[in-house]
Amino acid sequence: MYSNSSNEAFERSGRVTYGMAAREVLAAGGLHAFRGTGRLLGMEDREVAYRAGMWCRAVVHGDGRAAQWCRGSGVQLQTAAEAAHGQRAMVEGNFSTAGWLVPVEMETAIINNREQYGVARRIANVMPMSSASTVIPRHTGDAEAYFVSEGPPGGTESDPTGDQIQLVLKDVMTITPFGKSTAQDTVIALAELVAQEQARAFATKEDACLLLGDGTSTYGGMVGLLTLLNDPLYAGSRVQAASTHDTFPEVDISDVTSLIGQLPVYARGGARWLCSGVFDAAVFGRLKLNAGGNDIQSVQGQIVEGFYAGFPISLAHHMPAGAGTPYNGTTILMLGNFSRGVAMGVGQGIIMTVDPYSLAHRHLTRIITVERIDINCHGVLKSTTLAGPIVGLHGRT
Repeated sequence: MYSNSSNEAFERSGRVTYGMAAREVLAAGGLHAFRGTGRLLGMEDREVAYRAGMWCRAVVHGDGRAAQWCRGSGVQLQTAAEAAHGQRAMVEGNFSTAGWLVPVEMETAIINNREQYGVARRIANVMPMSSASTVIPRHTGDAEAYFVSEGPPGGTESDPTGDQIQLVLKDVMTITPFGKSTAQDTVIALAELVAQEQARAFATKEDACLLLGDGTSTYGGMVGLLTLLNDPLYAGSRVQAASTHDTFPEVDISDVTSLIGQLPVYARGGARWLCSGVFDAAVFGRLKLNAGGNDIQSVQGQIVEGFYAGFPISLAHHMPAGAGTPYNGTTILMLGNFSRGVAMGVGQGIIMTVDPYSLAHRHLTRIITVERIDINCHGVLKSTTLAGPIVGLHGRT
């Protein structure tokens, strides 16, 4: 554990200065959730994981010794109410009922894993928000230039045009049961478990809002890219595949190049493909292998996630993934500059509440975690003729 004679001896050896025992060092050898977090915080990865684990032990299991360690080591131990009022002093509270602001050590790991499990935060224009709502100006048209002579009538005045995109933060909650036996886990194992479970849940919901959102409460009122591209009112941002091309094996290079042609020139810099892993293997993988001069070795490592026609490929679990499923009139592939076409507002801080009572009869503790987000897919224009910076390929019977 974190306080015993072997730990004290290990600290005196000079190899570790922040309290990690030899057993914890061994456990840190297989870091996953915290890999790469140290460089962001100016520490070793294992130190970040250990600090997050001690916070978890204090908050999740109400361990007084862990709370004392956090207070002495500068790990933020602060309730959500105190954070909202700008109080920074660490406190002893009712660990079982208070909502706790997740410290930077744990939040960094959750953010890293959200980006690993999901695609929304990797491709959207992520905008941290300090208030519940914000308005972003959007440029929709340029001022015009005119030829003039030395005499009248002179130049013609014109103005650039624009509108506004609104983001309103919504609370997203994930409730995860943890076995009370996790109190016996090493500190780092506990931190890894909490970070990965919360990140996976949030990433799945964020991607669902980005792609499947239909404006209902299931998606916090957000409307996703697939919903918009499948709406006849937004037909200008999509291309139909050739006749009878409604399954992945039938999609060919002409369908793909037609989609490239539909993407406005201004959006091509920074554009990327968005599809399922099945589509990537069945279509892009096939097209690469069939291209002249290519063989399995030359495209190895590119079939799962790589590039095609100069654009990087991003994979999303919520994109259509039926290898033999007919997708008539449905978007099966996207190409776009998503950072120009999707605004994602994110609130500051993640709140975690511990409920040790509701599932006590099952020897479980519930962890209730809340983040605040909004997603506005403004890059699919509401037009039957004009394409925005995000376009989609529809299958056709």
